Amino acid sequence: MMRRGEAARPFQRLVQLPARPRKGALPMPANEILQEAKKLHKVSDSLDVLAEQHAPISEALSILSGNVRNSATLLEVLVALKLTPAPGYDPRNN
Repeated sequence: MMRRGEAARPFQRLVQLPARPRKGALPMPANEILQEAKKLHKVSDSLDVLAEQHAPISEALSILSGNVRNSATLLEVLVALKLTPAPGYDPRNN
């Protein structure tokens, strides 16, 4: 059952991420997360190539490719907002 005012704001429920870690706390694995994002971008590129080669399932592969690419981008945003990115990391040079 919806509470009062929920119908007018269906998309205002956002995930709240924890605050930045305190100094002295264990460092978060920013580099490792960025490496996984890079791998996901490569998987997305591979799915795009397969989509071009296999017409019967081209649309499905393209959709999957976009979803994987979006996941990679979300990981990069998470690192940028909540962790310290690796020195010299440039997301444009994925």
